[in-house]
Amino acid sequence: MNEEFIKEIIALKSVLSQVLALYKLTHADQIKAAKKKVLAGGPRRKVYDLCDGKKGVTEIAKILKVRQPTVTHHLITLSELGFITSETRKGKKYFFKLI
Repeated sequence: MNEEFIKEIIALKSVLSQVLALYKLTHADQIKAAKKKVLAGGPRRKVYDLCDGKKGVTEIAKILKVRQPTVTHHLITLSELGFITSETRKGKKYFFKLI
């Protein structure tokens, strides 16, 4: 390999490192902002707090005294954002916190 080619690779590596660092910073900020917004309070926070792996949609709806579709909407949002996951046991879904 010639010397100029090696210098170009080193320069490219430096640029890629900077891009990766910027991506990580931006991604971390987005996660923090999303978490703050999603878990700031209100019904979504209450749904999230009840995701302990022991309750399904029906139980959460009864505890919060809201309609089941409302709970399902919040669970879908929390799941899409990576805050919760679910597990099916004997045909029933149970929800767990990931964050």
